[in-house]
Amino acid sequence: MPREISRRALLQHTGVLTVGAVAVSGLPNLAARAEAAATKSWTFGDITFALSSLLLTPGGEPSASANVDRAWALLTDGNTNDAADGVSYDFDESTPADDRYVDLDSTFVAPADVRTVRLSFAVPSEEFEVRGCTVSFVALDGTINQVAARIGRARAGFVTVTAVPPFPRTVRSLVVRVTTAKRLVLTEFEVIGAAHGIVNLAVTDPTEFHVHAPGQPFVVEVTPDVVAFGDVTHLLGELTLTPGTQPFATRYLDQARTLLTDGRTDYVPDVGVLFDFWGTPEDLRYVDLALSLPSTSVSSVTLNAFNMNGEYDFSGCTVTLVDEGGATTTKEARLTTAGGLVTAQLVLAEPVVATRVLARMFTPYKLNLTELSLTGATRTGLSLPDPALVARWKDFRGQRLTDDLALSAGTVNQVNSPANLGPGYYGLEFAAGPEVAFADHLPGERREYGFTVTELRSLAQRAVNPGSTCGMVHNDIKDPYLGGWSKNTSWQTGTFDADAWHSTIQARRAAGLLELPLVSGGDWDAATNGDKSPLTQEELDTLQRRLRDHLRADQTVEYWELGIEENLRSAFHEGAHYWSNLDAKVSAARRAADEAGQAAKWIYQVAEPNSRRGDVTAFLQSSAATKFDVLSLHPYAWPDFASPETWMRSLMDFVHAEMARTGVRLPIWLTEVGAPHAGNYPGGWFGYGDRNDPATRSPVTGLSRRAEVGYLVKIHVLGSQLGADKVFWYNYQDGGSDRTYPEHHFGSRDFWGFPKPAYAAYTELVRLIDGRAPAGLIRGAGNLWWATFTGADDDVHVGWRYPHGSGRASWGALGLGLDSGQVIEIVDAVGARQPVDQAGPILTADPLYVRTKH
Repeated sequence: MPREISRRALLQHTGVLTVGAVAVSGLPNLAARAEAAATKSWTFGDITFALSSLLLTPGGEPSASANVDRAWALLTDGNTNDAADGVSYDFDESTPADDRYVDLDSTFVAPADVRTVRLSFAVPSEEFEVRGCTVSFVALDGTINQVAARIGRARAGFVTVTAVPPFPRTVRSLVVRVTTAKRLVLTEFEVIGAAHGIVNLAVTDPTEFHVHAPGQPFVVEVTPDVVAFGDVTHLLGELTLTPGTQPFATRYLDQARTLLTDGRTDYVPDVGVLFDFWGTPEDLRYVDLALSLPSTSVSSVTLNAFNMNGEYDFSGCTVTLVDEGGATTTKEARLTTAGGLVTAQLVLAEPVVATRVLARMFTPYKLNLTELSLTGATRTGLSLPDPALVARWKDFRGQRLTDDLALSAGTVNQVNSPANLGPGYYGLEFAAGPEVAFADHLPGERREYGFTVTELRSLAQRAVNPGSTCGMVHNDIKDPYLGGWSKNTSWQTGTFDADAWHSTIQARRAAGLLELPLVSGGDWDAATNGDKSPLTQEELDTLQRRLRDHLRADQTVEYWELGIEENLRSAFHEGAHYWSNLDAKVSAARRAADEAGQAAKWIYQVAEPNSRRGDVTAFLQSSAATKFDVLSLHPYAWPDFASPETWMRSLMDFVHAEMARTGVRLPIWLTEVGAPHAGNYPGGWFGYGDRNDPATRSPVTGLSRRAEVGYLVKIHVLGSQLGADKVFWYNYQDGGSDRTYPEHHFGSRDFWGFPKPAYAAYTELVRLIDGRAPAGLIRGAGNLWWATFTGADDDVHVGWRYPHGSGRASWGALGLGLDSGQVIEIVDAVGARQPVDQAGPILTADPLYVRTKH
């Protein structure tokens, strides 16, 4: 079975969000590093220390395995172990040859620039032979590049496989597949490259739901916390070299700091920090290196020297790590030689926290030091590389509201909201130069937190309102800015608890919401053999009893959805008894309601009716249709989510026409509708299927944050005007942070709970439209769209231009007998107040509300 090997995390997510990678190449506030900063790049080396996970998965069930529980330590300790200390898998003859492989799946804590991947194996006999190896490099946008590894014999009894990406890749993970003759013993995993840093960004806003009152400027606390991964020698506070005795000769001691931390290991022939111990006692031929740095989780210490003529070498090296309290850890470094480069390296199975590093380097004669590399992670009060991290405020259209504010790391930064704080959406955007990438973002890509400003409301101001036309899926019932309907609760299909069901429903009502329960799974889905045979009476009786008990447990739920998007299932189209079984089930539901003494109403869903119009017809022609009370549509406009003007009227006209033709006239609700915003990488993959296989992939167009505002408003406005009694927006908050998966990005709030502009648009829609009756839709000249909703005391008009255009629309041109004197307020889609002009409102592609007196 696959088993994930845990390791102490180098990265702790702090605050609300963890953001990105910093390729620190020398910090400008360290004057001693100024010269090297101009040319320094990351020191490339073994970066397995920067992995956040390592998963080994055999292709077939092995007959035996060993050391799997020690895999992480054994494969990343820097030592090519013997067979007895390797991670082994045995495949016996019952395992097909094609399944005799092991996948090594590893993910980096931060993006990593990978140059080479190597795996070492012990091969004591032919049955241990490595037959093949591929390495898949998974980029930040999910794109996969697979490379066949080269198999070479390192020495007798050992094999090394090596893979190099087709071009330098910044990756988030690696997948290595190794096939074997029969048995496999992995001894070492090495990834050569550069691991980047991370900036943790804690954003604190004490208000609930990040909603603020107009006219009351607020303060957001932002705490950047730099975590530098990879070569952290640029963080050194001091570096000293002290010989064990007075050497015969030295060279470039005055440039030691620069030369040892500039990223170069191969100065030829004579540029290194030289110590010549000719004529001195052998036991004193050593050099002590001492350095201090901020508290750092040290993963490896590497000292490089260059052997120009056989006289320059290490004969031994010990490394001591000292923490803040003075506790020490001392270990022997491993000595290797590659051509003229000689290296002393200590690789720690587990990082050791240190503020000082002491190394004693012994040499037989001469030492020509060329480079020090210290890998690890630190998060103590660091500065950011140029350009500094900045914050700015912007509106939902992306227009700047303030100048940039530079942020300091390791401290709390007070970020003030704009001074003239009117209602609307305010985005706090963080930006930096190409050296910085926020979490799961590309370098240079920006990150935004949202806040809304509106008249504050409380749950006490919201009362249960069956006439409400607005609903939200997966909402927070304690959010007072939402509409009258909630869609959070699925029917309890396990052991029924009457008290729990009652308390669940009453919690919604106490919050001023009506719950629309969904009946699916369990007894509802008990249709045998995919609806290829009729339901038994016993199955129907169980369903009836279960529903009756729910209805009795709480008498306040009037509407119930039966089934969930069943037209997307194969049984809908292939099950010979689907419609007769549906008829039998809704009839059982009706009997349950009668027994419970409740006039419950049943809703049937048809998903994606715009592209599946035949499914609407099939339902309306079925015997079950007359037993339902409401037809629900889920008009998701996959895959491009075209603007609703292009398809909403056609869809609603079709449904009304089919009802007239079949004689089954039902109210229409939209109990799910929404669109994903473009949470993906710029130009990156966002869809379904295999992103690398054109035959299977299905790209999805995510809307921009601004476009999502217009989409949300238009769905509600056009849906209501064209005959939908209620509209439930899908959904309240993003379901995840996977930027390649559209289903994670439908929320009006982001994954971390901050509002998107769509949230401000939804709350404004609830304030202005909910409770008012649709009273006409006009499509006029100049791409003008104008909808009217009437209320008891006032009317609300919603106008915009589609597909393009911007300009003033005179009150007379709207054909409603309006003038500026009747206008109570004009607000944009997210609630920002607009001036009233006698000549008429300016209409653009962004919806605009005009509230008028009767």
